[in-house]
Amino acid sequence: MWSVKYDQWIAAAEQAFLALHHRCSAVYVIGFSMGGVIAVYLAEKYPVTKLVLLSAAFYHSQPRRPPLLHVSGSGG
Repeated sequence: MWSVKYDQWIAAAEQAFLALHHRCSAVYVIGFSMGGVIAVYLAEKYPVTKLVLLSAAFYHSQPRRPPLLHVSGSGG
């Protein structure tokens, strides 16, 4: 699997979706982990009837950090 590039995974998912779309009136796309990211890609590009994501592996390059709690006052 390490020799497969991301564009090959996407191309395979697109081919599978289009094959189902030509045969079925409704296509539900379900993605787990990195498959969830590919599922979102398909839903953005094609007419997906329903989209289900399970632990989609999105990475946020600039995570929002919660503000630090500042406690002041006497120690008593």
